[in-house]
Amino acid sequence: MTSRITLWVALFAGFMSLNAAAAEDVVATVTVAAVSTAADPISDPFSTEAVLQLVLVLFFIIALILALAWFARRTMGAAQGGQHMRVITGLPLGAREKVVLVEVGKEQMLLGVAPGRVNLITRFDEPVVDSSQQPNNVFGQRLAEVLQRGADK
Repeated sequence: MTSRITLWVALFAGFMSLNAAAAEDVVATVTVAAVSTAADPISDPFSTEAVLQLVLVLFFIIALILALAWFARRTMGAAQGGQHMRVITGLPLGAREKVVLVEVGKEQMLLGVAPGRVNLITRFDEPVVDSSQQPNNVFGQRLAEVLQRGADK
């Protein structure tokens, strides 16, 4: 159908130019182009080559994402697990401000944390809070009680 349309367009263009020789050249070119495109088989999108190409491209994209994540972590200094430093407890003071008790070695520090700022409020030579005791997990205890009641019914 498209080859017939292109043939008619070519004939119309040839007749519009009022040059018979040019019209024959246009018709011959369009006919050759139509025959050559009709001879090319349409590739199957589920062929082995197409699926293999898709899988390879997906693996390449995933590898690229992982490499960029690794590079970003290396260059931006992502937080490493501190062996001698840890946050013991925190208390939110506002929407974006909080007070945090941090233990560094045997020393504890009270820090004020706000967007873009960290201020030392005070430093304690002796521990104020025993960091070895387990924190109160009120939510976990409450959840265990509810689950236990549900299992008893």
